Amino acid sequence: METIYDHNVTDEEVIKLCGYKCERQAFVDEFSQDVHFSLIYKLYSLRKDPATAKKYFDKIPDTMGKYFSLANHCRNLDIG
Repeated sequence: METIYDHNVTDEEVIKLCGYKCERQAFVDEFSQDVHFSLIYKLYSLRKDPATAKKYFDKIPDTMGKYFSLANHCRNLDIG
């Protein structure tokens, strides 16, 4: 399963994305692949890499998942 840990995520980025730091295996087991794609999208958005962010956003299969990914991302950036 692909996760943010496959993208050289830093401890600081993990805390920004998830609100806490946890061990990789516990993190992998906690979420579905769809949630992991959402988090990878948010990671690349934080890194200001819109092309890669879009690649992972497009992998989120359902409309509601995409909606919540965008809503949470905007709230985390204080823009929505």
